[in-house]
Amino acid sequence: MKQIIHKVGMIAAMMLSFLSVSAYDFEVDGIRYEVLSLDDMTCRVIAKSEKYIGCISIPASVTFNGKSFNIVEISDRAFLNCGDITELNLQEAQKLQKIGVSAFEGCSSISEVVIPSACKALGHSAFLGCTSLTSVIICESSDPLVLYPKDVCGASYRGNLQYYFGQFAHCPIKRLKILRDLQYGGWATEFQEIETHIIINNTEGKYMNVYCYPWINSCSENLTIGKMVTVIPYNLLLTLNPVNFILEDGEMPLNVEPLTTYKSYSYAPDVYGEYSINDDGYILIKESVNYVSGTSVYGLFWGFNFSNCNYTYWGRPIKTKNFTYRKGGSSTSKSISLKTSMLTTFEYGKTLVNIGDVNSVSGSNLTNIIWNDIIESCSIFGTTPQILELRFPDSVEKISGFSSTGTLKDLFFGAGLQSLSGFSQSAATDIHVKAEIPPILSEYAFNDNIFIESTLHVPNGCKEAYSSSDVWKRFWNIVEDENASIDVIHYDNNRPCFLVENHGIRALNDIFVQIYNIEGTTIANYCLKNGDHCYLPTGIVIIKIGDKTFKIVI
Repeated sequence: MKQIIHKVGMIAAMMLSFLSVSAYDFEVDGIRYEVLSLDDMTCRVIAKSEKYIGCISIPASVTFNGKSFNIVEISDRAFLNCGDITELNLQEAQKLQKIGVSAFEGCSSISEVVIPSACKALGHSAFLGCTSLTSVIICESSDPLVLYPKDVCGASYRGNLQYYFGQFAHCPIKRLKILRDLQYGGWATEFQEIETHIIINNTEGKYMNVYCYPWINSCSENLTIGKMVTVIPYNLLLTLNPVNFILEDGEMPLNVEPLTTYKSYSYAPDVYGEYSINDDGYILIKESVNYVSGTSVYGLFWGFNFSNCNYTYWGRPIKTKNFTYRKGGSSTSKSISLKTSMLTTFEYGKTLVNIGDVNSVSGSNLTNIIWNDIIESCSIFGTTPQILELRFPDSVEKISGFSSTGTLKDLFFGAGLQSLSGFSQSAATDIHVKAEIPPILSEYAFNDNIFIESTLHVPNGCKEAYSSSDVWKRFWNIVEDENASIDVIHYDNNRPCFLVENHGIRALNDIFVQIYNIEGTTIANYCLKNGDHCYLPTGIVIIKIGDKTFKIVI
């Protein structure tokens, strides 16, 4: 009898387990739904006992028996391990507010995910282990997308906090677009201040470890931060290493939260010293000892360490919140750097006037700086050994940095320049200044070899002003250059009349070309037909076509 009762109990348990998975209110187009509210006419997508396959498309609403229900949620584990889903379409799900825990975990054939604008919550492990997923777009919205972690048992044990997010963990993401604010939610916003006191280097301070498992493991090709993103926790970007980093133009600066976790997510302590929790739940460092277990507090916030980044478009200023990073020190905003040994092109955004709290851009392979027409200062490029020439637009008023410029031969400073420093290790042979009033020049701006051997080109009628000006008068060779007033135009091969190629130019229509050297002497005149090519001498060449004048380098 006991054996029979035991078997009946097992069967009942199996039936209850089956019903918990397969029970649903209605099914439309192969997708099962559960009604959440008949008053609001809302429903959510739920799992079914057999796996979903093929193309899954979630609409904004669904109609059953003549009644329309808004789809506001995808439930926990709704599509768990559905490896035969070939395509996921959420673009039409404009009423979807939440994607649950492990909702699409293990969907190994999905290659692209678009999180719609209405979605406000993303559960942990939502797309964990989607091993074909290469593209993620988080659509624009005035509401942030809140990332919820897993409640880790004993999260505050002995002063340690640990949070598992993993929304896109173990996914080979290549292209990531973040087009709205991201925030941490749930357990991660309920930090409690921990009063554990320790003595380190004879200095007493509070101590806390935060282990934060990342929401995403990779972004290997393109990272885009959209114009509507106004704030982002710094550590959300730590695991990313894109080839192209694009910070879109926008009206508001991007505020990067100070350190919330360090890069070593699972092994090293992340936050040291005294701290506080702000209204959004982020840890703000108040005071830190100089060193903890050999780790410098200066390493807590380095900026963007994108070692493989080749191209950067910087569309708006970046700001950081004030915090104290040394015990007894004053409150300050930590400056930001972009660290990459692979960077070749840095482009200023079209509306960017200043770059904010960014203090340096690594540029050991930098060959191209693309300016806009309104940038006012430039001080972030310290090492640019691959650049042959630098051409600053007329809008730039202050220039510093550029301490190591390697093979640099030609410098062009615009008409708006007011102060100049840096270039102490430059070997430039020709320096062109368009400003008629000599800018303030630091006495250490150039080395003695520059003053003795290089030629300073100034506008017509300005030689006497430069020759009698402090520091500028150190130049042995000052010449008036009638072409110093010609606008410096960055040539980007998108102009309608010609292309620069094959050590010369190729006409894109019938043009008459006048070619001069930098001193203004005529080199040649050509009548070129569409498609014709002419060779040009190596160096700086002035080309005049009609009423347009270009300076290009061959």
